Amino acid sequence: MKEVLFRVLLLLLRKNMVGGSQTEVRLFFLVGADRHLPLLSHFLQHWIGTLGVLPQFVYPDVHTTSVDAEIQVERFATARKIINDAGVPLINTDFWVGHFDSISRKARFDKHLKLAFPELHRHNHSKSKSNVWIALADVDEFPQLEPGESLAARLNQLDKDGFNMFTGANVDRVAADGSLQSTPQSEIPLIQQYPYFGVKINQK
Repeated sequence: MKEVLFRVLLLLLRKNMVGGSQTEVRLFFLVGADRHLPLLSHFLQHWIGTLGVLPQFVYPDVHTTSVDAEIQVERFATARKIINDAGVPLINTDFWVGHFDSISRKARFDKHLKLAFPELHRHNHSKSKSNVWIALADVDEFPQLEPGESLAARLNQLDKDGFNMFTGANVDRVAADGSLQSTPQSEIPLIQQYPYFGVKINQK
């Protein structure tokens, strides 16, 4: 079992009708602008820089619960800069204001899937030779693969083996003393700020 940091990572495959030889990943993720923006640059660097998801296929969903218009503008501007600096088209991003809980979380993912499926249906009936997977993630979810392995390569192998969903176990990163710092630093890699602490995989 791989060591990963995430709560629920769900990857759904929409197979190409002609039998694809390449794999593309569409990443839809949620981030709260009130508390979780310090994770955003790390998240984008990991999924784009480490896992190899193309920036044009990244779709951020950014929300705030603040009712103060000035705070909304400030927090969305911060998120917009981080997203833009990562090369993700701002047109891919949804910004919204409102209450957030498990129900609204599911509703946001459902919305993105409903918008994505027609595109994937057209893709499946086109002459494209690629398979498409959809990744749904929160901003604190960082899948760990073998060093140098891309997510597309892993999913391509799973596709060849007949799988259409990929999930993983949870391993929370904490500081060396077992504590969790309240605000991650953007300039220091998370693996240095939150190394694995006392983790034993598949051992009793």
